[in-house]
Amino acid sequence: MEADANAHPHDVEKQLALFKALSETNIQPGYDLIINRWERMTEFVRPLLDTPECYSLTLDPADS
Repeated sequence: MEADANAHPHDVEKQLALFKALSETNIQPGYDLIINRWERMTEFVRPLLDTPECYSLTLDPADS
């Protein structure tokens, strides 16, 4: 799934699917990878973040 998201960096659905899968692992390395990818996206893929899908994505481990 990560390779697919890497191959399609501007595909919102693929990025969100990866974030969701990583968050559902409920382990710190998954959250760390989400944070790392999110930080890179804010630097290089700004238009991707300006979508309603991304605004609705919230990751709060306390909700798990």
